[in-house]
Amino acid sequence: MKQFSLSLLIALIVLVGLGNSNSAQPNRNPDLVISDIAFTPANPKPGEKLAIKVTLTNQGGADVNDAFDVCFNVGLASPEVAKEYGAPINEIQVQKARPTGIGRGESKVIEFIWEVVEVPLIRLIFDADCAIRAISESDEDNNKAEKRILIDEKFLDQWWLNQIEARKAHEITKGSSDILVAVIDSGIDRTHPEIKDRTIMGYDFADDDADSLSGSNLNLHGTSVAGLINSAADGVGLTGIAPNVRVMDIRTLDARGRGTFAAVAAGVRFAVEKGAKIINMSLGAFFDDPGLRSAVQEAIAKGVIVVAAAGNSGVPAVSFPAAYTGVVAVGATDRQGALASYSNFGSQTLIAAPGGDFSEEQLLQFFQAFAQDFQQLVPKLKPNLLTIYPGGTYGWFSGTSGSSPIVAGVVALMLSANPKLTNDQVRTILRSTAKSIRGTSRFGLINAARAVQAAKELAGK
Repeated sequence: MKQFSLSLLIALIVLVGLGNSNSAQPNRNPDLVISDIAFTPANPKPGEKLAIKVTLTNQGGADVNDAFDVCFNVGLASPEVAKEYGAPINEIQVQKARPTGIGRGESKVIEFIWEVVEVPLIRLIFDADCAIRAISESDEDNNKAEKRILIDEKFLDQWWLNQIEARKAHEITKGSSDILVAVIDSGIDRTHPEIKDRTIMGYDFADDDADSLSGSNLNLHGTSVAGLINSAADGVGLTGIAPNVRVMDIRTLDARGRGTFAAVAAGVRFAVEKGAKIINMSLGAFFDDPGLRSAVQEAIAKGVIVVAAAGNSGVPAVSFPAAYTGVVAVGATDRQGALASYSNFGSQTLIAAPGGDFSEEQLLQFFQAFAQDFQQLVPKLKPNLLTIYPGGTYGWFSGTSGSSPIVAGVVALMLSANPKLTNDQVRTILRSTAKSIRGTSRFGLINAARAVQAAKELAGK
């Protein structure tokens, strides 16, 4: 027994000795990291030259004697959004530097100059050994570092707010938390800082579960729609049309933006059941469905204001559900206030609102064509709407899908000023207070200030 114990003790000593011998082996590879990112000015505005100093450190156990690349990338959106657009807008290389060698434990400062673009949030991303990895490192996964810039809202051109006089309407009301707007769409990233405090979950009919943030991925569409309605009026990022109202996420469309009539109809009935005062549907089809028609008509009969996009085919017809009797069917105007070339303009169209110069399909083409160059991409997209994207980011949106939530937001302000408005009264006020549109005499451009004032005056009668 003693002999066995002694043998076991010797074995343990040998094992411990081997372990100590291996752990004592020094790391013989370099390890490049971005240890600091600083820029001047600290709070830049669009058009300014940003002076960037990036500190590169070799924290490994060997020198780097060869040349390698350090890349400066700019990101607009999350990787999921970039994948959806089919363009690398989450990480676009704008500049590259090539230092020659860096000793172990040594740091170098690399300088870049870049002109700031006009988006609410800019992601500055730096890669210590980019493109073709030239250096064999002990850790190949720690080369990147990111720093974000938030642009002060006063430097952002939210032209759609000016076109409909939303700022004047906000002097009367920015919306009441008593007003609940149901967004029947592709799901909302309710964690986005712009909307998280005023956006609640309804139901996910696409996945048939209680939360659109679980299960299949979100299409960016629903988040962008919600952001136009109630992004916070806090001086950071963007301001929604009705920043203080609540939005309910009712998901009926999948990750590709597709859904069934049955799911949309179920969403409409759910919204009514849960107390929504307004339903927004930035979706449509060119044929009727009895089940959806019945759900919409029931909602209107119960006093819910239903707002829907007219469609983006540029034809004298309106898609369903916007074509149903009693629905507030919304066309689109461009940045100049004219009827947008892509907007449908059928006889059922009640009102128009800003949608931007390009349809959603045209916007996608711009992303794909110019995604490698922010300095070219941003000016081309500025005539469209800026809103929020999933993943806490921001980006462009367009079409009657954007016009519809703008009208829904104005209706929410109207109901905040006068909760007793009927559907007929809302429709009458929207038409009577609208501005004329170049390109059509059938309907006008919504005027938020006049509509909210009219709603308020009607409450006093």
